[in-house]
Amino acid sequence: ANSAYASKGYFFEDAAALQPMLRLLETAIDARNCISFTYKGHLRQVEPYKLVHHHNCWYLAAVNDGMLKTYRIGRIEGIQIHTNLPSFRLDPQVVQLVKTEESIWFGTDKEEVILKVDPQVASHFRSRKLLPEQEIVKDLDNGGLIISSRMTNSLQIVPLVRYWIPHLHIVSPENLKSEFEVELRAYLGV
Repeated sequence: ANSAYASKGYFFEDAAALQPMLRLLETAIDARNCISFTYKGHLRQVEPYKLVHHHNCWYLAAVNDGMLKTYRIGRIEGIQIHTNLPSFRLDPQVVQLVKTEESIWFGTDKEEVILKVDPQVASHFRSRKLLPEQEIVKDLDNGGLIISSRMTNSLQIVPLVRYWIPHLHIVSPENLKSEFEVELRAYLGV
């Protein structure tokens, strides 16, 4: 009550409830044991690489069928560690990708997105990076901005554009802009 500081607006996943699962996954990661579990109703067998805390939720970064994917730990069910199988070898490229990626959207094929920011909110985008790999491309004469972002999946960008409506506009790629406009029209019923 006497603190000069307060933190607002953040949802924190209850990590205490996840502790048994986190410990189990940590054991498998350290031993490089394959694991299996049910996720979204499907049985998965993966090579676990890292526990990742992102936007206040815990995820497992793991390789499944040769692809690096993330799994929300709170949705993993029936985990089994396969100590009877040989340990897997860490792929240096996967290790590097997990280490350097800012988000949980892993992928090497990133697409550039160009966006226009209205002058009313440009200061927010100048003061901090609100989009993945955000870079200011141009300061506009009216006080607005042209910014660049990079995405592996449209879900990294589209929810943020929705949040900033009507002050943030997708300029390119054209297919993302069109998909967003169709979604917006459907929502508005026009």
